[in-house]
Amino acid sequence: MNAAPNIQLLPLSPPPAHGGGISGAGGMEMTGTIRGVGKCACGGKWEIIRSEVTGDQTDLRCRCGQRPRYVFIDARPWGDRIPNDPKTGKKWDSYLGAWKFLIRMNDEKDAHTFDRSRYVPAKMKELQVATEYSKWIVTIDRKQFRSRYDSSKNAMEKYILPAIGKMDVRDVRRSHLDDLKEKLLSMPRDPSSVKTYLGVAGAFFRWLEYRETIPTVPKMPKVDIPYKETGWINRKGQEAILAKIASRHRIIFELLIETGMRQGEVCALRVRDIADGEIYIGRALDCIGKVKDTKAGRTRYISVSNALFARLEAHARGRFGEEPLFRNKTGAAYKSRGLWSIWNPASKAAGLPIAPRTGTRHSRASQLRRRREQETDQMIADQLGNTPAMAKVYGRPKGEEKCTNSVLGNFPAPQSGEK
Repeated sequence: MNAAPNIQLLPLSPPPAHGGGISGAGGMEMTGTIRGVGKCACGGKWEIIRSEVTGDQTDLRCRCGQRPRYVFIDARPWGDRIPNDPKTGKKWDSYLGAWKFLIRMNDEKDAHTFDRSRYVPAKMKELQVATEYSKWIVTIDRKQFRSRYDSSKNAMEKYILPAIGKMDVRDVRRSHLDDLKEKLLSMPRDPSSVKTYLGVAGAFFRWLEYRETIPTVPKMPKVDIPYKETGWINRKGQEAILAKIASRHRIIFELLIETGMRQGEVCALRVRDIADGEIYIGRALDCIGKVKDTKAGRTRYISVSNALFARLEAHARGRFGEEPLFRNKTGAAYKSRGLWSIWNPASKAAGLPIAPRTGTRHSRASQLRRRREQETDQMIADQLGNTPAMAKVYGRPKGEEKCTNSVLGNFPAPQSGEK
């Protein structure tokens, strides 16, 4: 290929020691320069081509007329070279594209807004989402919060990092997270699972904000979860499931059903925690058997029926106070997963396939609420001389404003001048 006419070939010289550069448009001093990768196939060096009219650098060519396949930005005044486009990660295959990028860097330098970590490859890699994730995940105590650690690691590595892992954490916007949400919903994934994954991403970005790596947390997209009626069973259904559980395991599930305790709390009970007709709850076990605080971080005492407490005392008789109150066949404390493996087959055998948490804790709360509603209806019926079913007629409509004057009830207060 012949060299273009009206051009002047000048040998490429290294930038001055003081960090200056080549002349840019308008005669302004530019920091940095564009260089070709390697040598020409003929063995020649790449040389700068300048316009005869303005004297600006316009291209790189060999004396044989060939252009370099790739170029890079020599940014040694900033401390490094930039071989790839920071936005796409691809090598510069266009002199014009690299030149425009160099102009932008100089404009930021002149405006005192230049951030070296956005251009220098080594610094850019330090602030990638994947790099910052590797720092964040180790801050979660794996021994104490194993379930949180596993769920966070799974969500980030399977769903979040493949989508935005190579991005700069400072460049992640709501639009990127919206795209991620739509991609997850189309996989398809359950909306509740997508909400959990985005919640993990939100925790990650809040950590970055706490460390002042990013100024603000990107606004997380909202995931609409279809309403699902919460199922529960009555005491008769619970007794049917208990009948299918082996006798050596039955007492722990009787305690779960009567008190509504969390499974981790009942697994953490010790012999000394039962006394004077009450049970002390001050700790819990995670899914691998490690001791942790209760979910609410509080301690409490709960009462049980005399018959159940007598069986608990007989179950703990002759054992040391620090021993687990409920032990499996190996002598160790039960774990939550172990309780699932006992409950699930029994519930299916009873014809009531319900999760252990729903069949014990949630059902206990629903039973108490139903009982209180029935007691309230009966109280209103006794007071007004009606049947309990008529009590619902007098209920306040949902969403109605409460009157500040209890004497006025639902009637509006009289206006000034009214009698």
